[in-house]
Amino acid sequence: MQEPTAPACSDFPEWVLLDTIARIGRCNNATTAGTVTSTGGHIEVSFEVADPPALTRCVVHCPELTPDEETPTVTGADGAFLLIRVIFPRRSGGCSSFDVFVYRAGPGNPSLQLLPLPYPIGLPSSSVGVLSCGDHCLVVVPIRRFDADHLLHYDLRVFSGKTMSWSTKAARLACNLEEFYRSFVLTKVFAVDGGSLAWVDLRYGILLCNSLLEDVPELRVIHLPPLMLTNKDKFPISFVGDLPPLDFVRDVTFRNGSFRFIEMEYPELDCDADDDDTELSFRWTTTTFRIMVGSEEWEQEPLCAVDSADLSPADSCFPCLFPEIWDCKENKILNRVMCSDPTLDMYRDDAVYVIAKTGARDPNGWVFAVNTKNKELDKVLPFSAERVCFNRSHLQCSFSKHLRNA
Repeated sequence: MQEPTAPACSDFPEWVLLDTIARIGRCNNATTAGTVTSTGGHIEVSFEVADPPALTRCVVHCPELTPDEETPTVTGADGAFLLIRVIFPRRSGGCSSFDVFVYRAGPGNPSLQLLPLPYPIGLPSSSVGVLSCGDHCLVVVPIRRFDADHLLHYDLRVFSGKTMSWSTKAARLACNLEEFYRSFVLTKVFAVDGGSLAWVDLRYGILLCNSLLEDVPELRVIHLPPLMLTNKDKFPISFVGDLPPLDFVRDVTFRNGSFRFIEMEYPELDCDADDDDTELSFRWTTTTFRIMVGSEEWEQEPLCAVDSADLSPADSCFPCLFPEIWDCKENKILNRVMCSDPTLDMYRDDAVYVIAKTGARDPNGWVFAVNTKNKELDKVLPFSAERVCFNRSHLQCSFSKHLRNA
């Protein structure tokens, strides 16, 4: 598949689906912002903005980087702000190191700021959250520790874009977290209404930090429903305790005072698996749940349930342009296409985005925009990823609307 050209924007859209794996190259446009790295080198960040559900691309130019090296990644977003992590593999006599930058889309011209030390370098990028505070942002890292009496504590390392300094806050633990000794394997971080952040472990739960702007913020855990029956065997915990990532089949988001959770299943995938003459069926279904902040029970949203076998094309969709994924005679999705990475829409309750590929190792594929209420395929758009990635590599965010004021 040739790399598709992203649809041009007559104006910057309200939000985008951002490919979090950046491309190393140069793209000088209205989104470009530059600064210096921790070693004094020049770096620029730009974006090729596309109307969703086409993927918007991040482009990084830096003489210290070459296209065959590990690419920079966008690790978080809130409002006008993006967190971008850049690995430099050849620094310090061959040892790799990384810098973290804050990109601000507006108001005014876009800007790029190097996050100063002491940055907690020992944590994965999925643990780092960003919270917009109007004209500046906070970068927040939760640090889990135990005291001499083996009691659990969480410290929050906070960088303020206003004071340009790091500080530490000791968080108060809600009763449902004090005895939750399981270590979180974090997949995503996003802002919640009212100055709060949510760190998500897609297997066990949501680590919610309430009132981050207060002197003593509170942390509590919201447990996720257990894996559905067909997924328990496909994503087991190994005998040594390794946890396979679940962003292949799960997602969590927040909208209108509620967390929403989705899980995808493949009910026919194991049928006749030992028969070499049987073509694998990647028919999929999704189930969606909702929980209000402060509630203890997830409620299923039956109207949002989707079965790929029941999807029909909307008037705005022309799936017959893609014979690899659509059977025009039967007017349905071909079950040989592998769909994954369901992404709930942060702005609509009736939309979910799905990545479709002909093979797990294929960097090319399609983005499906699915209307869960009407059981329709709203749009199909092709994409070509910078690298093959087995974890979720796209992010819905609204930094694009702030580019209008640039």
